[in-house]
Amino acid sequence: MDRPPISNKTPKVTKYSSTKYSSLYPPQSRWQRLQSWRVGIALCAMTSGLTLFVNLALTIWVSTKGFEGGIATVQKGDCNMTKKLDLWLHLGINLLSTLLLGASNYTMQCLSAVTGDEIDKAHQQRISLDIGTLSLRNLRRISWRRVILWWLLALSSIPLHFMYNSAVFSTLSTHPYTAAVVSHDFLTGASFDQSWTANGFSTYKVDAQRLTALRDNQSELQNLSNDECLKAYHHELLPDRLDVLAISSALNTNTSLLGYFPDNVGYGGHSSSMSLEPGAPVSYAWTCIQAIPESGSYDLQYRCASPVHWTVLDFPIEYCLSQSAESSCKLQFSLVIMVIVISCNFSKTFCMILTIWKPSSVPLLTLGDAIASFLDQPDPNTVNNCLAGKHRFRKVKYACFNTLPSWNSVVSGYGQISNAANDALIDRNQVRKAGWDKEIRTSISEQHRWYQTTSLKRWLLCISLCTFTLVIVGILLKQGLDNVHLEDTRMSHLWSLGYGGVNPQTIISLYGSFWGTLIPVILLANLPQVILSFLYLTYNSLFTSMLLAEEWSGFAHQRKTLRVTCPVGKQRSTYWLQLPYIYGIPLLVMSGILHWLVSQSIFLVRVAVEDNFVGHGWREEIVSKCGYSPIAIITVIPLGVLLLLVLVVNGFRKCKEGMPLAGSCSAAISAACHRPKGDLDAAVLPVLWGAVSIEGRIGHCCFTSFDVSTPVKGKPYADRDAMASIDSSVATRADSAQAGSGLRSKT
Repeated sequence: MDRPPISNKTPKVTKYSSTKYSSLYPPQSRWQRLQSWRVGIALCAMTSGLTLFVNLALTIWVSTKGFEGGIATVQKGDCNMTKKLDLWLHLGINLLSTLLLGASNYTMQCLSAVTGDEIDKAHQQRISLDIGTLSLRNLRRISWRRVILWWLLALSSIPLHFMYNSAVFSTLSTHPYTAAVVSHDFLTGASFDQSWTANGFSTYKVDAQRLTALRDNQSELQNLSNDECLKAYHHELLPDRLDVLAISSALNTNTSLLGYFPDNVGYGGHSSSMSLEPGAPVSYAWTCIQAIPESGSYDLQYRCASPVHWTVLDFPIEYCLSQSAESSCKLQFSLVIMVIVISCNFSKTFCMILTIWKPSSVPLLTLGDAIASFLDQPDPNTVNNCLAGKHRFRKVKYACFNTLPSWNSVVSGYGQISNAANDALIDRNQVRKAGWDKEIRTSISEQHRWYQTTSLKRWLLCISLCTFTLVIVGILLKQGLDNVHLEDTRMSHLWSLGYGGVNPQTIISLYGSFWGTLIPVILLANLPQVILSFLYLTYNSLFTSMLLAEEWSGFAHQRKTLRVTCPVGKQRSTYWLQLPYIYGIPLLVMSGILHWLVSQSIFLVRVAVEDNFVGHGWREEIVSKCGYSPIAIITVIPLGVLLLLVLVVNGFRKCKEGMPLAGSCSAAISAACHRPKGDLDAAVLPVLWGAVSIEGRIGHCCFTSFDVSTPVKGKPYADRDAMASIDSSVATRADSAQAGSGLRSKT
């Protein structure tokens, strides 16, 4: 192991070298306090406040356009323009939501960070807490005020993820249309029946005015081949098409009207003209209706033929005459959804301000904070465990406290388990199979991998959830590409559909009146956003734990000052917690990109069914649906796979060897911080972990500003005799802890 050259010089005495400093930090000015950990949360509050301001400004601006039923129209007309505005607005929304998620996550980690007093109480009960990570375990040990703020921040995130992306949405106009199968005679003025009946269906009164208008204006109709006609009308929604005449070569001496299908429109899972057996695409069912003679009557059957042999009601179709229409889209804004978003945004901002407003104690946010605290006042509950790793302390079960030996009752050997540890293990096996010392490393000089710094359960949870999510997305993509409405599955066509583009080809068919209402569709469309946020938190947590262990192991190789949130002496200041910017910023950026891609993959679409045919008056019905973008889903999958591979590859990186594996375990960190006698300034000076020089057969390893050497493999370290030469402040702190003075937690 490479170590700094050993020096025989006596450490320089600083202005902090006093007995008073070992119990209490020197007083700080107001400006120094403003440069402490509060700055990070203040920046988070400013970020949240800026997001709140933008949301309020957007809502006020949209309100000038007027609301109708809580919905305002931002833009109406060209669908391409609507598509572009929708894309950029959702890009901005996801940028703001990502910043809000990062600020909320930062503040929640600060709130769940324990103070010195809380660690003292937990360690007295043989309970280890978490340092440097967002921890649910710590919530049981922190003050009720911080718990309430933590839960307010957590719960306010749920409505944001479920609704923010649906505050702005596109509305696609479609039209109910009439389809008629007619003979050539119809076009030349032949008469037709005023009613039409098919077996199994009601008798429909023919809208003679509508059919006559089509015949009289046939020069304005567009002539479509069978293939073009089927592609145009084989959709549930028709934003650019109206009535159609399917011209047949068949003759009927009684009438020129061979088939009549009024008011075809695909919304809400039904058609106003007919319904077929389950599975039939009801809005364009007329294109596939066949009549099979049975006993002199007609039995309708759903069967779609190829364009070459296209028949309707067994009448061969030669071509179509179609009435075209200008497609119209709207970009709309929901006041109700935005009020919910603003309320949650305000709640987050208010909680962040309360977090930095008159805190009663200083939280231990970083690894450096914890080391400095334990060096300043060594913890009597973890004495004699200088080589113990996190597994020793995390194996404790509440039910076994009274029957298991205490933390400081076992002698540890560097590179092996001592006899005392084996004896203790035998006694503990009488209580249960897995004892505290079962996880003591037989050689702490072995090199650990990053994945070993956190529990197997957390790894399995994160990887299994990510893998399962990617598999589900792949299955849904396959179903989306198999959609009969999709005209082409080549990449060029999917790219032309765009990201988040509303298109009749990519409208998800959800049958039943329940799925036609707004709230269920919003929840369905934004459920992936909630899942993605949870995956981000678990992903972020794994990287935080791994990088914490990397920072920890570095102290066995290089003497350096502690990185703390409230710097004193030579300590380094920091505005990031445990995840360095080189990792934290890319993770946050990737989270924002994924959130935006997901918002473009599945999204809320409102369908406005408009009928303005002369004689009918103006009719409009609004229905909510989900749209999807194949190209956006295709982009999400490889990006998700890449992030998963990055996590796994980093998990197999090696930590620097030479130190016990502490992870975020407060007890393991504390056990390594029992400094030598006289090293009162260790917390504010550059420190190194190693074996200190003491008299006796038993050695001791710790963080210290004094000279250290590499621990000798096989030599026992840190029993009670050895610890007798450690600073007497251990006993003093034990008395103060029992008295509840809590000097270490005071600001």
